[in-house]
Amino acid sequence: MAPTNSLREFVVDFVKLDRFDGGNFIRWQKKLHFLLSTLNVVYVLTTPKPVEHDDETMAQIRQRRKWEQDDYIYKGHICNAMSDALFDQYHNVATAKEIWDSLEAKYMVEDATRTLFKIWHAVNKASPQKPLLKLEFVSIAFTPSTLQEQEAKI
Repeated sequence: MAPTNSLREFVVDFVKLDRFDGGNFIRWQKKLHFLLSTLNVVYVLTTPKPVEHDDETMAQIRQRRKWEQDDYIYKGHICNAMSDALFDQYHNVATAKEIWDSLEAKYMVEDATRTLFKIWHAVNKASPQKPLLKLEFVSIAFTPSTLQEQEAKI
């Protein structure tokens, strides 16, 4: 079997991720990030698009075109791993980073809130007459990085 065929089969089998429909964002994000890391395109999230200049060298043109192609691949994999409703919302977004940041901003907070409620419910289920924990919602500015830091502590 040719190496390109085995790589293609690997990618086809590996891309069979569950479609993201708004739930379990962190799990879906980690699986997708792993896939895109194996394809060597994850750098488009942290590396800005090379700016086009009038006097570009051939190396700069190749670098910009590679970034554009990798961003397109990344964006395609994100959109492909979404439910149809979410695909319709995000497929016209300009870059993969914009999609990724938008999804993080929306769904990281929802996942954190859902997890907090599950913990509260489980703890208070032990003593339904006298709740062990009082659930108070406090307005906190969650960012993806602070949520990941908190998740790492758990």
